[in-house]
Formats: sequence, structure tokens, C-alpha cells
Amino acid sequence: MIAPDEIQAVDEESTVDGLGVGVPNDLIRAVHGYVVDAADRDGIPISRSELLDLLIKPSLNGIPLLILGNKIDKSEALSK
Repeated sequence: MIAPDEIQAVDEESTVDGLGVGVPNDLIRAVHGYVVDAADRDGIPISRSELLDLLIKPSLNGIPLLILGNKIDKSEALSK
């Protein structure tokens, strides 16, 4: 299971703090994509860690995974 952790959603008008509920391992198999907020530089280490956790799961071996960079149009977004 991907462990629950504190999350924060931010847009131009508001910030919402919450708690991620985690994902049971049997549901992870249905995941075929991973979205990275390219403008959230502070969140990149967490996103990287979560992605690496997915990539080393034996149950996901051989399943294609599309990695998308979201918000690449923002000036603070990572270029790569």
C-alpha cells in the first residue's frame, strides 16, 4: 500500500490541506499513468519517491507507465 500522508492542493485562489488516504496494492495495478506537477518544485522529492516506489513493485513489472508533466506552461515549471 502507498502509505497515507499529508497532501496540499493549491490553485490561484486557495490552498486546501488534507490527508491522502493511500492506495491498496490491488488497486495500483489499474494505474497506467503518473502525473507530476512540474511547477511544484518543493513537491518534486515526494513525487519522485512515490514514482520510484511504484516502479519497483513486482506486481507492476511489465505494465507500461505513462509519466506526464502537468503545468509545464508555468514560468516556475521544471523544463525536464
